[in-house]
Amino acid sequence: MAGLKQLTLQGVLAAVGVLATIYIYFVAVDDDDARIGRELDTRAEWRSTDLAWKIDRVAAPVMTLAAMQALNPSESRPIVGMAQVSQLSGVDLLRVVGWQPRVSADERAAFEREMRAAGYADFEIREPAGNGRFASAPQRAEYFPISFGWVLDGPTQSYGVNVTFNAQRAMAFDKARDSGVATLSDPILSTATKQYSIFYIVPVYRDGIVPPSIDERREKLRGYMVGVSEVSRLLNRALADTPMPSADIYIAAEDGPSGSALKPFARYSPAAGYFETAADAVDVTALKGRVVTHLMNVVNRTWT
Repeated sequence: MAGLKQLTLQGVLAAVGVLATIYIYFVAVDDDDARIGRELDTRAEWRSTDLAWKIDRVAAPVMTLAAMQALNPSESRPIVGMAQVSQLSGVDLLRVVGWQPRVSADERAAFEREMRAAGYADFEIREPAGNGRFASAPQRAEYFPISFGWVLDGPTQSYGVNVTFNAQRAMAFDKARDSGVATLSDPILSTATKQYSIFYIVPVYRDGIVPPSIDERREKLRGYMVGVSEVSRLLNRALADTPMPSADIYIAAEDGPSGSALKPFARYSPAAGYFETAADAVDVTALKGRVVTHLMNVVNRTWT
């Protein structure tokens, strides 16, 4: 009987020891998971802040040219040449910068004559007609055609093109107009290059100052200075002077996933070592490993 009691006592102690070991193990695992989670959150925050800061900087030369245009009475001739523009900090990440004045339907004919007189033969306000072609723009209440600009690293400017013809694209221009600050467009996929580009849109108002109310901003808008940057080039340049990421990174122009789906426009993979165009939606619940979601505030927009 005494032997049985001793065995029972030993069994109880052993069981308690196992339970304690399991408890300590789970606590250790939970603590380790929490530590890893905090570390990944810190890395994601640092990476997104660094990328956002570098993307924001590219708006500076567009803002400078917008300020110069506010002093320029002409809608058809720039007051600075390529030599001066090429010296602006951050301009090397822009492909083109163009001025897009506001032209009402009543002003259209006179504006087109002014542009032809300025040396743009056969100038007219145009819009895409498919297959890379352009046609005369249909009747609209107002237009924002490219009247002049600076080609920095890309094809020639599409002078006369009404860039706000697309309703979704026009939303970014309207946001810039109403906020009075530089604003990014949604990424735009080129059918020719298969690369995404973004527009840095800076509103310019009559009298050169931002009116205090939205109604006044809408009334006094004079036009937009717009810079175009290729997304992959922009993001890869931002990585150049930082430790290379050791995890996949997806970037989307939205306020987080819609349900489990994220629609990224750029993806970084450690195997490739650079950002590349991403066109397919991603199911974030199917991604392997730990997933950290972080929001980036970039030039009056939110990216994920």
